[in-house]
Amino acid sequence: MPQSLVRRSLVASSALGLILAAVVAGCGSTEPSDSASDDDLTTKNLTATSFGLADKEIALTLDDGPGPRTVELAEWLAENKVPATFFMVGKNAKADPASVKKVAELSNANNGLFIIGNHSMTHTTPLPKQGVSGSIDEIANADAILKDSIALAQKVGYPSPIAFFRPPYGAFTSLGAANVAKVNENASAGRYTGPVFWDIGGELTATTSADWACWGKVTMDRCIDGYVAEAKLRKRGVMLAHDVHSKTVDMLTGKGTANGRSLIKELRAAGYKFVSLRAHEAAVQNFGNQSQQLASNAEVTIDAAVNNLGGGRVIVDVRTAGDATIKVSFDQNPPNASFRGDKQIDVTLAPGQHFVTVSAIGANNAVVKQERYTFIVAADIAQNGVEANGTDNAVCVKFDLLKVGSQFNLFHGKLDCGAAGAQQVPGTTECYRFKATLSASRNPQLVGASEWSTELDMTYASDPSDKSKVGFQIDARTGEMENGRRFNWKIGTTSRPDATFQVTSSDCNAGIWRGTIRYASGSSEEFLYKRAQ
Repeated sequence: MPQSLVRRSLVASSALGLILAAVVAGCGSTEPSDSASDDDLTTKNLTATSFGLADKEIALTLDDGPGPRTVELAEWLAENKVPATFFMVGKNAKADPASVKKVAELSNANNGLFIIGNHSMTHTTPLPKQGVSGSIDEIANADAILKDSIALAQKVGYPSPIAFFRPPYGAFTSLGAANVAKVNENASAGRYTGPVFWDIGGELTATTSADWACWGKVTMDRCIDGYVAEAKLRKRGVMLAHDVHSKTVDMLTGKGTANGRSLIKELRAAGYKFVSLRAHEAAVQNFGNQSQQLASNAEVTIDAAVNNLGGGRVIVDVRTAGDATIKVSFDQNPPNASFRGDKQIDVTLAPGQHFVTVSAIGANNAVVKQERYTFIVAADIAQNGVEANGTDNAVCVKFDLLKVGSQFNLFHGKLDCGAAGAQQVPGTTECYRFKATLSASRNPQLVGASEWSTELDMTYASDPSDKSKVGFQIDARTGEMENGRRFNWKIGTTSRPDATFQVTSSDCNAGIWRGTIRYASGSSEEFLYKRAQ
């Protein structure tokens, strides 16, 4: 949906603690905190260069598990001596502790072959949207569940464990030194290292692949070919995949729908070597020192906004101060703009998870300041594809239930049913003051592994002049609705500030979601979102 990302000046320092600064498309302003300061955190993400990866070295990372086939995949990787980092979601680990334990045990039995990392507690709302306190909770709550397994997986083969962090959607917010210390106080390995980003597997183009965008859009063969092509293009890198997808497990191993083609075996046959994130520890430590030096430069400031206009079109509005040449590059590609001062860069990108890097170049062509921003270009869902009506999908997450024209009702302002003006929700004993009709204004799209986004037009029969749009994300596997937003809100010709939806309960079978609407004024009210009969 067309939305503007947060704009803020980023002057960062410190390294190898929590590195939280980039923002993701669709996020609102970060929540202010007295103890938060941009000066306390660096914004550079850990990718191939940060881990010291040499040409033809690949570090495999697997997100969002544990899933139904995580153990099966881990056993295959162990049998084939393939190191991997499993970035696990706290709520999934809590629901399936046996799989987490098995991955850690397999690592111990194979000299530290696997690393278990923190991928947040819920993997719902991007961290910038949750603000400082929400971000701390997401990291710390997941750590409380994963900390023993993080340590256990690295008990053998390493002098001491390192806790790695990758945020949902690659999206971060500054926490400030005091808050970083709070997160790290009880962390599994003393302090967190990250964010761990990726070089390979983030974008689905004519020649490259992203597994979360592949399924339902391209064939297994085409997806494998895209990963191989990008590995050859990048020469090395951190590879992104999602072990919660059954087809991804097939793609990596050659089982089932892959018909014997294994991405891992093909890359090995092409001369690539799979290595651990910790294969070059000195480089990771050196990265911290370099980041601190870059961030400490106060002579140059970079201020940027990423505007995702839909259809793959993105505008980056860059404003700088200081005597330096500015270079802007997307993902791991060479710079596509070089200038001084301010500039807008207009590009069209393929579906995937992207990042734009803004670098200030000083004397001797040296980088004196660098900031990175992450964002997502959504992928269309084919109406008859595996994503649209997959057997793994929850009953309420089907293409035909969410396609253009699908109808929902939003009830808000909860009342006693005996109160004047109370409207009872059909099939419930609940009553509300207001009822709005919502109609899907576009087909659902993918914004991550099993993450669907929806956008709806909202109107009131009682006041036709009150119009706006509403957007939600929904987990295709569970039917859990993630926090949404009311935007483009106008009453007549008067614009109103955006409102946010915090979903507290989901009943997929009944097609009902409940939560709280929070308004810019600070007020709030309960809501019930319901599929129309």
